[in-house]
Amino acid sequence: LLVKDLNQDTLLHAAVFRAGMSERNFRRNTVSFNHVVLEDASIGLFKMKYDTLINLDRIINNIEKHEKEDDSSGLAMDFRIRSLDIYNTRFRYHDVNKDEIKHGIDYADLDIKLEMAELGEVVIEGDTVNLVVYDLAASEKSGFRINQLSGQFRLSPAFLNASDILLKTPASDLSLDFSFISTSWNDYKDFIQNIKIESHVRPSVLNLHDIGYFADPLLVMNNEVRLGGDFSGTVGNLKAKNFRFAYKNARFNGDVTLFGLPFIRETFVNLDIKEMEFSTSDIASFALPGEVRYLNISPTLDMFGTIGVSGNFTGFFDDFVANGSFSTDLG
Repeated sequence: LLVKDLNQDTLLHAAVFRAGMSERNFRRNTVSFNHVVLEDASIGLFKMKYDTLINLDRIINNIEKHEKEDDSSGLAMDFRIRSLDIYNTRFRYHDVNKDEIKHGIDYADLDIKLEMAELGEVVIEGDTVNLVVYDLAASEKSGFRINQLSGQFRLSPAFLNASDILLKTPASDLSLDFSFISTSWNDYKDFIQNIKIESHVRPSVLNLHDIGYFADPLLVMNNEVRLGGDFSGTVGNLKAKNFRFAYKNARFNGDVTLFGLPFIRETFVNLDIKEMEFSTSDIASFALPGEVRYLNISPTLDMFGTIGVSGNFTGFFDDFVANGSFSTDLG
């Protein structure tokens, strides 16, 4: 199968493509397919210099224009696929009008190798895509890799809703529901400040380095943590309720508000601590973004051993007010 765009560049090429149309509903202006298989394929979506539309948009606009000439309903065409299997496929998206991002995922220059994807129903309605993922393995040119992914997704320029997500990378094992809320695709260029997050995380393992592919200052945070809780806000203004967090021998249970991430020393923190235990060695080994990669802990504090805390903490890491109870191995 070979499909070219209006500039005669390759939009889709597949060594194997199998599909059977099950229905063409003219009243609802929908096209439905049964099982679709795509193997050894490449998909290229491009936005050329000074252009406002990607190549696929131009084709869809042409199709809808001809459809409207034959159909007085004025409805845009929707597509439904009952099941979709994809193997060994490369997906490219490049907007040449955007500046290159050197670290992390560049949303204007995506290069994804899809090793395999087994999908349930896929529905494309206008600018919104709904799909069920049974299993997926993929990697992106930035280095981000998904070993296994399953869940239900709903995607548009204004949101990404995901439920019943099971995600495994080489360093993380996550179970969660989440929503990313945006005004357009351009918001993802500054994920930290622009994308509002709503998430419920079930007990999971996360290496913070993985978040760095989406918020590149965090790429240096090679810390494996165990966590769970409810999160809301942007990365730069984040709230966590019923937050449970463990790193090495340290653990935390409580509510957290962080304003100023990813710059740790400039981040204002409000902690409502139900329970927290840590040692100076735990803190000293925790990698941070910014010029100061690790906190400098005085060796004299080692004598306290495990430190227990409950109460409230408000302020910056080097200028704060604490009100609560403390315990150490010394008493």
